[in-house]
Amino acid sequence: MLCLLFLPLPGNSLWWREVFNAGHVALFVLLAFFIYGQLKAMPRLSDSLLMYPLVLMLGLSLGGLIELLQSLVQRDASINDLYSDFFGLLAGVSLIAAYRLKKLQHKKVATALLFVGVIFVSIGLLPLIQLSWFCVERQRAFPVIVDFDADWSFRFVHFDQVDLLERTKKSQSKAAYPVQFNSGKYPGISVIEPEPDWSNYRSLRMKIFSKNKEDIILVLRIHDDKHNQQFLDRFNMRLQIQRGMNEIDVPLKRVELAPRDRKMDLTNIAGVILFMREPDEPVRLEISNIYLE
Repeated sequence: MLCLLFLPLPGNSLWWREVFNAGHVALFVLLAFFIYGQLKAMPRLSDSLLMYPLVLMLGLSLGGLIELLQSLVQRDASINDLYSDFFGLLAGVSLIAAYRLKKLQHKKVATALLFVGVIFVSIGLLPLIQLSWFCVERQRAFPVIVDFDADWSFRFVHFDQVDLLERTKKSQSKAAYPVQFNSGKYPGISVIEPEPDWSNYRSLRMKIFSKNKEDIILVLRIHDDKHNQQFLDRFNMRLQIQRGMNEIDVPLKRVELAPRDRKMDLTNIAGVILFMREPDEPVRLEISNIYLE
């Protein structure tokens, strides 16, 4: 339990983090049984229905304390962990109640509570199940990197000071999505953990439509998993977006040769960011899917 909660994760990917969040469900099912056993040893509580809310209360308190302690070591505190803790405790309480009622020969109610416990476990595991499915969908869609029409895409795309707008009849293309880059330091769209192996492709492509009278400058950044966070250790490209439709075609050979002291590893691309530098006012553009060719 201590290893699961406090040691560094073996992998830092979204999927691994979700696996460990899911581990909280099983952990807190067991913890519910442990707390129940301690409370049952107290004569005043041994047959009281108060034990069930007490198990939940004490379990959640311990979960909150664990998140506080995690923030002091090498792990980040997370509201998702508390979500998993809560449903693990609910499942544990349901299973405890089912066990007690079965001993009292209330078999139908015990079976129903057992089923409820399984449902709570499933709800606790739902984020992992959903993310796993999105990973499969992302892999199937490759070489598409971002598909604004697909649910899976938004699990791997982060909008920082950028609003994704609804399409209207005035939108230029059904293949492009309207976005608004708001005023700020570096408003941008980040692709988190794209499919990493780009080595069999020649270019990164997208279309960007602008109704702005003046040219808009976007910056495209691409980095691999060896990136040291230095400007000269990644690919950086200014995109001059003119009024009308702009075809963006980035040769991957340029991406590979971009770092100053090495070649970028095109088999392990770790991130793509499209951003603006400190716009004075909101800027609206329409961006198509981003894909390799």
